[in-house]
Amino acid sequence: MPLSLAGNRRFVARDAHGPPAGRSDFRRNARMNLEADGVPRSTWPGLVLRYALTVAMVALASVARWRLERTVGPMPLFITWYPAVLIAATVAGGGPGVVTTLLSVLAADYWFISPIGSFKIDAPHDVVATVIFAGMCLFVSLLAERLRRLRWVQAFADAKAQESVELAHQNEELVQQSEELARQNETISQQSAELTQQNEELQVRSEEIRSLNEDLGNRETLLQKMLDSARLSSAEELVMREICAAGMGMFGDVAAVVAYEQEGQQLTVRAQAGLGDLPSVTRKPLERSFAALVMKENRTGSLNDASLRPDLALLAIPGRPRFDAVLCAPLRAAGQPFGAVAVYSRCKRSWTDEQFRLAEWLAAQCGRILETLRLQRDLRASEQRVRLKLDSILAPEGDIGNLELADIVDTKAIQELMDHFYKLARMPMAIIDRKGKVLVGAGWQDICTKFHRAHPETCRHCIESDTRLSSGVSPGDFKLYKCKNHMWDVATPILVGGQHMGNVFSGQFFFEGEPLEYELFRTQARQYGFDEKDYLAALERVPRLSREQMETGMAYFTKLAGMISKLSYSNIKLARSLTERDRLMESLNESREQLNRAQEIAHLGSWELNLVNNRLSWSDEVYRIFGLRPQEFGATYDAFLEAIHPDDRAAVDAAYSNSLRDGRSSYEIEHRVVRKAGGEVRWVHEKCAHLQDVDGRVIRSIGMVLDITERKRQEEALRRSLRQFEVLAEELARSNKDLEQFAYVTSHDLKEPLRMVTGFMGLLKDHGQGRLDAKADEYIGFAVDASLRMQGLVDDLLAYSRAGRGPATESADASLAVELALKNLSASIKEAAGAVAFEPLPVVMANELELTQVFQNLIGNAIKFRRPGVLPQVHVGAKREPNRWVFSVRDNGIGIAPEYIGKIFMIFQRLHTREEYPGTGVGLAICKKIVERHGGRIWVESRLEEGSVFYFIIPDNGKELG
Repeated sequence: MPLSLAGNRRFVARDAHGPPAGRSDFRRNARMNLEADGVPRSTWPGLVLRYALTVAMVALASVARWRLERTVGPMPLFITWYPAVLIAATVAGGGPGVVTTLLSVLAADYWFISPIGSFKIDAPHDVVATVIFAGMCLFVSLLAERLRRLRWVQAFADAKAQESVELAHQNEELVQQSEELARQNETISQQSAELTQQNEELQVRSEEIRSLNEDLGNRETLLQKMLDSARLSSAEELVMREICAAGMGMFGDVAAVVAYEQEGQQLTVRAQAGLGDLPSVTRKPLERSFAALVMKENRTGSLNDASLRPDLALLAIPGRPRFDAVLCAPLRAAGQPFGAVAVYSRCKRSWTDEQFRLAEWLAAQCGRILETLRLQRDLRASEQRVRLKLDSILAPEGDIGNLELADIVDTKAIQELMDHFYKLARMPMAIIDRKGKVLVGAGWQDICTKFHRAHPETCRHCIESDTRLSSGVSPGDFKLYKCKNHMWDVATPILVGGQHMGNVFSGQFFFEGEPLEYELFRTQARQYGFDEKDYLAALERVPRLSREQMETGMAYFTKLAGMISKLSYSNIKLARSLTERDRLMESLNESREQLNRAQEIAHLGSWELNLVNNRLSWSDEVYRIFGLRPQEFGATYDAFLEAIHPDDRAAVDAAYSNSLRDGRSSYEIEHRVVRKAGGEVRWVHEKCAHLQDVDGRVIRSIGMVLDITERKRQEEALRRSLRQFEVLAEELARSNKDLEQFAYVTSHDLKEPLRMVTGFMGLLKDHGQGRLDAKADEYIGFAVDASLRMQGLVDDLLAYSRAGRGPATESADASLAVELALKNLSASIKEAAGAVAFEPLPVVMANELELTQVFQNLIGNAIKFRRPGVLPQVHVGAKREPNRWVFSVRDNGIGIAPEYIGKIFMIFQRLHTREEYPGTGVGLAICKKIVERHGGRIWVESRLEEGSVFYFIIPDNGKELG
C-alpha cells in the first residue's frame, strides 16, 4: 500500500570501528604531540639538563656574590643577586624556574640575609623583599614557559595549516583534473557528433552527385540495358519498353517515345514510354504515316508543327491530347529500314542537332536490339524443332509423329541404291514424305521436272496426288492411280512405329498399248503456258510399262518400303536404348561421384568383404583415410591390418573374428591407423554389419570407416581447456578475494589520515578562527571541506568496488527491498515532505541487499533532485515481460536534459554543482553495476521540469508477485 514518510533528513554516519573521536580527544592528542615534539619539560634528558643548569647558575651567582662581598664589601641584594636570579628563572622557565627561585631564596636567607648562617630573617623589610623577589621569579619563569609554548603551538598550527592548504590544493587539482577529463570526453562526444553530421552532409552531397551522375550517365545506362538484353529471357516488348523509358529520360521534356516495326502494310508498336496503359500490340496503317515517310527516305526527319502537314498522320490516342511535333529515326537491319523510333511532343517545337543525333543513336541501338531478338527468336524456334525431333527419337515416350521421314532414313544411301536399280530395271521411282517433299528420285522424266513440277499449279497437283490420292494404303500393299496431271502413279506406304511417314512411288508412266489423249495434253499445255511442241515431245519420252513389269517392280518397292520401315523403327529403338543406357550410366556415375564427394566431405569411407571369394573393396575415402591414393593397390584384409596402429591391431582383428565366431550381426570399434605416407597417426570409428545367406552363413561384411581424428583432438583440447579454466577460475577467485581485501585495507588506511586531518582542521578552525587573518580562515574552510569530500569519495569508491559482488542465486522479495530502502531514507523523505508509493512487487532471483541499494539510490535521488516549491512524489512499479521483470521508479522532480541522459550512469558524472545538490556522482554508477551483474540493464526516460522514470530489468525466475 502507499507509504508516506516525513521528518528530519539529517543523520549521523557511524564508523564501523567505533564512535567518532570527540573534541577533547583531539586536544589530548594535540597536547601529547606537543610534549613529544621538543618542549624541554616533556622529555627527561632536556629536563635534567635544564634543572642542572639552574642549580649551576644559582651556585655561580652565590659564588660571585661571596667574592664581591669579600672584595668590595657588603652590597644590596637587588644589585647583584636578584638580577642574576631573575635572568636564570627567565631562561629556565617553568619547573626549572621554580626550582631556581626556591634555591635562590634559601641561599639568600642562609648566606646573605641576617642572621647569616641560618634560615631565619629578622628584618621585616627583608621578608617583604624576599616575598617580592620570590613572586617575581615565579611569575617570570611561568610567563617565559607560557610564551615558549605559545610560540611552538603557533609554529605547529602554521605547519599544519600549510599542510592542509596544500592537501586542499591537491584535492582541488584532482577535482579539476576529473572535471577536465569530463570536459574532454564531452568535447570528444561533440566532435563525434560533428563528424557524424559531416558524414551525413557528405552523404547528402554524395546523393546529389550520384543523382547528377545518373542524369549524365543515361546513355551508359541505356547501353548497358541493351547489352544485358542479349541475356534476357523475357519478351522483346519488355526489353524495348525499358529502352524507350531510358530514352524518354534522356530527352527529358518530351511526351512519349515509341518504337515501331513494320509488318506488311502496318506499323506495330513494339514498345513505348509515356503513353500509359496501351494494348500489348497496337497497329496503325503504314500509309500517310510520318514514320512511313522516314522509312521510305531512310533518314531521320522531324515535324515541328503538325498543323503544317495535315497529309501526314501522327499517333493519335482517343481521349488524350494530340501530339504537335515529332522527331523520327529509322530502324535498320543490313542497311534497310524495317521500323522507326518516334519521339513525340505535345507542343510545337524545334529539334536541336544534339537531339537529332540522340534519336539516331537511340534508333541504331533499338534496331540492333530488335534484330538480335528476332534472330534469337528464330534460333529458339529452330532449337525447339531440333529438340522435339531428338526427343521423338531418343525419349522412350517420344512421339514419332513429330518426326519427318528425312530425319529417319539415310536418303543419300538410298539414292545411290535407286540409281543402280533404275539402270538395271529402267523403272522410275521416288520416296516422298507425307508433305509431298521428294527425298529420293531416280528415272524422273522431263515432263515432270521441266513442266509439271516447274509450274505452281501443276506442282500443286503433283503434291496433292502424292499426299491425298496415295493415302489409305495398307502396309505391304500398293495403290495404282492417275495423278491430277493425267499420268499413272503407284504408291506403297512407309510406316515407322505405326506412323505413316511417307511413300515409295513409281510413277509418271503409261501402260503398253494404252492410247494417249494428245488433245488433253495439248489443252493442258495451252492452259499452263507450256511450249506445246516441247511438252508433247517430253510426253513421247514417258516410259511404257507392262502390267507385269509394274507389279514386279512394285513387289520390290513394297519390300523396300517394309525394310525401310523396320530398319528405321529398329534404329529408333536402338537409339532410345543407347540413350537410356547412357542416361543410366551418367546417373550412376553422378551418384558415384556424389557418394565419393559426400564421403570425402564427411571423412566417411566404406568397404565390403566378400567371404565367398575373399575379395575386399574399399571406397576412395578409405584409401585417403589410410594415406593412400585412391585405388593405389588391391585392397586385402592383410593390407587393412597392416595399416592399423600396432597397439590396436590385435583388438581390431579380434573384434572382427569374434563377431563372426559369436554369430553377431555387427560390431563397432574405435582405433588408430598409421598413414603409409609420413607415418601420421589418425583415429577412426569403424562399424561393420554381416550379411547372411538363406542357410544363416555369413557371406559378406559391409562396413564404414569414419575419420574422428579432429573429434579426438577437440576432445583433448576441451579437456585441456577445462583444466585451464578450472585453474583460471581458482586464480580469479583468489584474485577477487585479494582485490577485495586490498580495497578494504586501502579504504581503511585512507580513512585514518583523513579523519586525523579533519579533526586537526576542526581544532584549528575552533582555536584559530578570528586570531588569524581572513585569508587563513578561508584556507582553513577550504581544507575542512576538501577533507570531508575526500572522505565521502573514498566511502563511495569502496561501495562501488563492492557493488555487484553479492550472490544472485537467492530469491529476493522486491517489496521487502523497497520497504527497507524507505526505512533507510525515512529522514530524507520526512524532511522533504515527500510521498513514496509502490505496487505489490515480484520475487526475483537477486541479492536482497544489493536490490535494496538500487531502490535506495533511485528513490533517494528522486527525493534529492526535487523542484523548488513542489512536494516530491515517487512511484515504484513492476511489469512482467517475457522471461524478465521491468521495474520503474517514477518521480516529479527537475528532470534531465536529453543531451545528458547518456552520461548520468558514468561514475563521477554530476549535472549540478555541490552547492545546489550534494553528492559524488557514484550512486547511479553503482545501480548500473548491480543491475548488469544480475543480467539486466538500466535506463532513464526524462523531460526537463516534468520528472524522470528510471527503468531496470531483472530476469524472471517464474515466481508470482510478493
